[in-house]
Amino acid sequence: MNNRILFGFIAFLFSVSLQAQVQHSPQLFYGRYEGSIGDQLTLSVNLIRSFNQVSGNFQYETSGKKLIETLTLSGQAKNDSTYLKEFGRKTTAFNSILTSEQFSGVWTNSEEQSIGFVLKAKYPQGSMAFDVSFLHSETMLDPKDKNSPTAHIELTLIYPKTGYAYPTVADSVLKTIKSSFFGEGLVPSVPDSMLMAFEKEFYKNYREQNAQWLETGGHSFSWEKQIGMGVTYNSNNVLCLEFERYAYTGGAHGMSNTSYRIVNLKDGTPITYQDVFMEGADTLLSQLLTKELRNDFEIPDDTLLKKAGFFVDRILPNHNLYINGNGIGFVYNSYEIAPYSFGATHIFLEFKQVDLLIKPTSPVYRLVHPVL
Repeated sequence: MNNRILFGFIAFLFSVSLQAQVQHSPQLFYGRYEGSIGDQLTLSVNLIRSFNQVSGNFQYETSGKKLIETLTLSGQAKNDSTYLKEFGRKTTAFNSILTSEQFSGVWTNSEEQSIGFVLKAKYPQGSMAFDVSFLHSETMLDPKDKNSPTAHIELTLIYPKTGYAYPTVADSVLKTIKSSFFGEGLVPSVPDSMLMAFEKEFYKNYREQNAQWLETGGHSFSWEKQIGMGVTYNSNNVLCLEFERYAYTGGAHGMSNTSYRIVNLKDGTPITYQDVFMEGADTLLSQLLTKELRNDFEIPDDTLLKKAGFFVDRILPNHNLYINGNGIGFVYNSYEIAPYSFGATHIFLEFKQVDLLIKPTSPVYRLVHPVL
């Protein structure tokens, strides 16, 4: 290693150590809220606030406790004022005040009726409270060169709050999060230390794989990595976590990936595809998924899916599934069943569509057939 590279490497490590900072803030939290809107609707809401960004979902039931729908939310926050839109709607659905303890304001439904609401943060037995840590940093490959390529990393990690009633379950959830978020081989077990160790490894790889640029001034790309998390479901002893990744290391475009992990909060064990569906369910699931895809994309039955741009003519169930209050979703990432231009393909099946395919011994079965 010549002196220029050595000096650059020392400067690089120094710049990383200055910029690395795991953040905790009153504007950085996860909340699970319950309450009513008017006299007819009961809501359960999962929201993550990351400074001025808010995302999550809400599930609502009628007064007869019959679940109607689960809807995705996203929007902006300024101070505690929050403006959230439902997926597929252009207008604001929730004009609200959001804190870690309360979610309140005015909900405007699809018929443009406005109703006031107050929801309180609640974590009943069978759910879990979480903390959130955030890390953001960036550095130049060569700090002495103003035109140097750069690397950028942003990580939003959620993990069980200290003091959960069942420590072994919390430990199991943290292990699931650790392996899914960071991959295998990461040594630290404390969330903030995990973030900083992951950041350090990211910059190390960036430096090593672009060493030729420093030595010869050859071709190099800036890098970017983002990993975030969401809570898709957190009730009735079923926890479903979402992991969203984006990485760019050169080329025409970056790559995004969405994956899920489902955990039984009674004992901390994972809930896998095999745990949810009965043996031999693949054939019927494939029929349901293919039919639902055709409905979603308005593809006639007499048109092959390949003619509509997909790689396959029938959709096989994959194991990248998620649970919410009224069904099971399957997510196919880019290039899995369709080209990059299609993005990720989401196919959602309501519980009534897959009721007979779910194992009676599965924790998910209790969501379809709750014990009264």
